[in-house]
Amino acid sequence: MKEDIEDEPKPCAIIINENLRLVYNGFPLNKPLAFLNRSCEFKKRYKNFMDYAHGTPENIRKISNKSNKRWRKSPEGKKWAKEYNQRPEVKKRIKEYSQRPEVKEKNKEYHKKHYQKNKVKIREREKEYRQRPEVKERMSKRHKIYYNKNKDKISKKRKEYYQIKKK
Repeated sequence: MKEDIEDEPKPCAIIINENLRLVYNGFPLNKPLAFLNRSCEFKKRYKNFMDYAHGTPENIRKISNKSNKRWRKSPEGKKWAKEYNQRPEVKKRIKEYSQRPEVKEKNKEYHKKHYQKNKVKIREREKEYRQRPEVKERMSKRHKIYYNKNKDKISKKRKEYYQIKKK
């Protein structure tokens, strides 16, 4: 029986293409699948089509992640994410997660390592940022508002500080 199958010719490219076109368009094959499967090319292209049409778990996951990333970066996705993160149940869940000791420790280590590694760059960036005119203006406004609100507290603390220092 095996010898009979091996003696039969393999399908040519024309027959393979014709049957693949039929599959793509949703029509039945005009040659038996056993005959077509003798060709490695048909097997590969048929498998690719079936994965594309119906998806494999790995492919579906990859495709959905890519489209999800693209969608999240779009204005519509950003708007949705902003609304979603403002929900009380989501805020609560994020807060609970960030309060876990292992998460706190992990974040602490990361920030410590990152800051030590990039200390000079961070300081330069902060200094450069504070030198911008619009930032200076914003900071001075904020300081004026704060000092106007808390004049009494500030003056009391100054008096206490200088009295202690004189003694």
